[in-house]
Amino acid sequence: MVDEQLFSLRQLEELASGSEDFVQSMIETFIEHSPKQVHDVVEAYENRNYKAMGDAAHKIKPSLDLFEIKGLKDVIRRIEKQGRHGDVEPTLAKEIALFRDTTIAAIEAMKSSIQEEPTEP
Repeated sequence: MVDEQLFSLRQLEELASGSEDFVQSMIETFIEHSPKQVHDVVEAYENRNYKAMGDAAHKIKPSLDLFEIKGLKDVIRRIEKQGRHGDVEPTLAKEIALFRDTTIAAIEAMKSSIQEEPTEP
């Protein structure tokens, strides 16, 4: 069962045009690559390398949008913009934490949803 509250497969399923293999492949790719992308955003923030933070946010943004990760559409854009323009706001630390925690929770929910799927004989 997919945790619809944290992420959605709606856009991905539309894009897949009924190909479950494509959907599963995209989920597995997100699970595999997103932790490093999250790490890159957080590490750049912690090192005050805001340009790298913005660049890393830009890289993960399409995946967050595709999976409609709850609450991150505007957050990731603000992180990207602040990094790219160097206009760091006092709320950035909270937004970085929200991005990190929500994305990691979505990854874990996706892992669980894959494990719950019945395997074909």
